[in-house]
Amino acid sequence: MAEDPDNQQPERIALAYEALRGECPACRAQIKPDWQFCAHCATRLATRCPGCGVPLPPAGSTRCGHCGIELPAPPAA
Repeated sequence: MAEDPDNQQPERIALAYEALRGECPACRAQIKPDWQFCAHCATRLATRCPGCGVPLPPAGSTRCGHCGIELPAPPAA
């Protein structure tokens, strides 16, 4: 198995597990599998670009650095 170059493999596994369970990893509220952000606490849930599938840029970025698709903004607090 290839090593994850950015050393975020454990975090990605944890996020994927929480998504499968239908819980936000931050607030434990119920979430839907297609949500990019938790509607309850605004935690970023997606780890891959919805357009091209590459890892997402840091939180707060407005566009994917690979394909340029506009990324959804977190819900207003």
